[in-house]
Amino acid sequence: MSRRRWQRTDGLQQRTLGQECVVFHPGAGTTHLLTPAAAALMDGLAEGVAMDEAALARHLGLSEEDGEAELRRWLSSLQSADLIQGRP
Repeated sequence: MSRRRWQRTDGLQQRTLGQECVVFHPGAGTTHLLTPAAAALMDGLAEGVAMDEAALARHLGLSEEDGEAELRRWLSSLQSADLIQGRP
């Protein structure tokens, strides 16, 4: 896994209603409905906290080997929605 660190975009508003998790991005004016896995990933990235991919995989209960492709998909999806940012 990469040593790149991931951080949540500042100012996001996240609400969980039962099984549903919704994130509002006030800067972009967009709202996103997250899957339970993506919501768990976002929960691990509290505002101002950066985690590398290995730490995120552990937080989600994924093995580094088996979960790498799945984790990268989630990270890519959240990054393309501007909900997280990668840092070298």
